[in-house]
Amino acid sequence: PTDAAGLDSAVPPWLRCDYELLEQRATLRADRYGFGLLYWRKLAGCVAFSTSALLLARVPPAAEADRDALAELIAFDHLLGERTLARGVAALPLGHRLLLEPSGARLERHTGYGDIPLNEGLKPHDALPGLLEGWRNGVAGLLKSAGSRSIVVPLSGGLDSRLLAATAAELGASPSTFTFGQRLVSGGDPPDVTIAREVAKTLGAPWRFLELKDGWVSDHAEVACQLTDGQLNVLHSAGVSFARDFQGLEGSLLRLDGLAGDIVLGGSALLPQAFRETSPEARLQRLWRARSSIDGVEWRELLLPDAHRELTARARASLQQSLSDVTAELDPSDPRWLDFWILRHRIRRFTTNGALLWRPVAESVFPFFAVDFLDRLLALHPRHRVGARLQAGFLHHGYPAMARIPWQKTGRPVAPPGWLGRVAQHLSLRRLPPKFPFFDFDAAFRRTAREQEFFRARLLGKGSPL
Repeated sequence: PTDAAGLDSAVPPWLRCDYELLEQRATLRADRYGFGLLYWRKLAGCVAFSTSALLLARVPPAAEADRDALAELIAFDHLLGERTLARGVAALPLGHRLLLEPSGARLERHTGYGDIPLNEGLKPHDALPGLLEGWRNGVAGLLKSAGSRSIVVPLSGGLDSRLLAATAAELGASPSTFTFGQRLVSGGDPPDVTIAREVAKTLGAPWRFLELKDGWVSDHAEVACQLTDGQLNVLHSAGVSFARDFQGLEGSLLRLDGLAGDIVLGGSALLPQAFRETSPEARLQRLWRARSSIDGVEWRELLLPDAHRELTARARASLQQSLSDVTAELDPSDPRWLDFWILRHRIRRFTTNGALLWRPVAESVFPFFAVDFLDRLLALHPRHRVGARLQAGFLHHGYPAMARIPWQKTGRPVAPPGWLGRVAQHLSLRRLPPKFPFFDFDAAFRRTAREQEFFRARLLGKGSPL
């Protein structure tokens, strides 16, 4: 884009670099929500920056690995704050510019999450027309920029991918769809596959199944790590591992992803009681219980005894610092503190390395990052996004055929908005078993000695006695 307004309206938002000749000053910034990541590093006599943390870490002298980052990645499935896997390499903080001047480098804040006024009285029903308009405009902008390229949408048993596919079809696209998952021991289809097939059939879209098997992590993790710049937990890189299934189509696909929808629309496991927590320690304990996986049985078995205690301590310390950063950004009485923490950190799980992520496959984009849509959304109190209430409103008001298809988490059709709708949904016939995993990572890890050795070697070093 050639101007600031162009940058803010871009979907997905990306990077801008300006140079002022008289002042000899370069100014770099990403979009206002920090979805397009820029990394920087101080070197002897200069500052280097790149959209790839992995490449920046390799610039001589090569940066050391950051053990705190490893602890964060294991505990929370993503990195917190501005950290990367390498010491001295950092992401540009949310809402900041990086200024490079003759006197050196400095950060300058230009916008913040708390700058958007919270409309306490705004109800979802009243906000829905504007939100749906912003959503459709965001998807339409993507389709327009795609030109004649093919559209592919990965479908799950969830709500966001069906919303995305239905919107693309409504706007005149002809999306192709696919689902990755694991066949049942009986040979049948898991619920998410059954749901995805029904979504595709309802939309009249072609669909195919890509099967995950034991050992796929160790087979594909190296490729996934390269494609995601080393920042993404390999357990969440399933889609990346299927690059080979799209060979020959490079540059011809626009992949529309619904992966970020649960965070943006649903708040990703926001709980009503979280809004009542005011003390830093209570927030720390709640977030640790809700977000940390490092105390899971598989990690205990893999990291016992000393490494588990060390990495747990490092992860808790990182979470404590992260909450301090959020408190500095938002008024402690603001009910959006947990909402901001989730949006700020978990979104990195899907935006790592930005446009480079899917280059061997397609250009992958997230319509949920459309700026006008986000501005409208974040004016709502976060309690309205608890329990997929907002997704339910989107589907029932805009795409009722999608609401009639079961949701993987409940095995029933999507509950209409309001308490009467939730009661009616609870009493309705359950068509599929609820909360069925698309792939049992823990079971696969236990069955596969090569998988266990792969993780031990990556986390603790080859030949580790632990």
